[in-house]
Amino acid sequence: MADDRTFEIGFVMAGAISAGAYTAGVMDFIFEALDAYEQDLTIAKRLAEQDKSNWDRQRDLAISYQKVGDVFRAQGKLDQAIAHYTKAVQLDPDDSDAYFGRAFANQIIANFRGALRDFVRYLPTSANAWRRNRQM
Repeated sequence: MADDRTFEIGFVMAGAISAGAYTAGVMDFIFEALDAYEQDLTIAKRLAEQDKSNWDRQRDLAISYQKVGDVFRAQGKLDQAIAHYTKAVQLDPDDSDAYFGRAFANQIIANFRGALRDFVRYLPTSANAWRRNRQM
C-alpha cells in the first residue's frame, strides 16, 4: 500500500452554480489567509530578531508560526504545517494551539506517537491558557 499523506478538503453544496462559486471563494480565502499570515510571519521574525529578550515579540512570532501552520494543515501540506507548529512550540512551550495543531496533523499522517505526545502536552497548556484568560 502506498504511503499517501494527502489531506483533502471536500465541500458539499446544493446548486451547481452557487456551489462552484462558494468553493472558489473558500479556496481564495485560504490562499489569501496564507499570504497574510506569511507577511505577518516575516514582520514578526524581523521584530523578534531585533530584541530576543522581548517576550511579547517572541510570543507574536510563535503565534505567526502557528497560524501559518493552520493554513498549511487546511491545505493538506502536513509536513510544512508540522514544521511551523514545531517552531511555534520551540519559541513558546505553552502555546496550546500549536500543540493541538501539530497533534491533529500528526494524527492525519498516522504518526500516532507524535499525536499522543502533543495531545498530552496540549491538555495542561490549554487549561493554563484558559485560567490566564479568565483572570484578565
